[in-house]
Amino acid sequence: MKAAATTLLLLSACSREKPEAKPVAIVPPPAAVSVAPPPSVPAQEDISWLVGTWERQSGAKDWLLFNAPKEVVVLSGKPAAVAQRGEFVPHGRFVSLFFKQSGGVVQERELEAPPDRSELRENGPPPATYRRGAPP
Repeated sequence: MKAAATTLLLLSACSREKPEAKPVAIVPPPAAVSVAPPPSVPAQEDISWLVGTWERQSGAKDWLLFNAPKEVVVLSGKPAAVAQRGEFVPHGRFVSLFFKQSGGVVQERELEAPPDRSELRENGPPPATYRRGAPP
């Protein structure tokens, strides 16, 4: 019995050895994430000069109503009612208007403002000039 106890004692002593410590790799913290847009994406353009109502100065009376960030509405008649809805995209002094027609066709209109942005000019047939003004 003493021999069995000694053997158990020796076996348990051998099994209690601590395993060799393995080296731990140190992982660096993740790099900081940039929140700035990439240089190819332009900063949000200031369209405060454009937002609001513009009255057509010649021809049939209508108004362009620009609602930020991208909605444009054509108002016409007396009392003024919505004639068309679309979207606009500003490009500095230039503004592109897009109106979806029946059948999925998209009508595009291009407007240009002078440097002082006091009016909008459309060169399409017929040419039109719009200035700030509210419908009656």
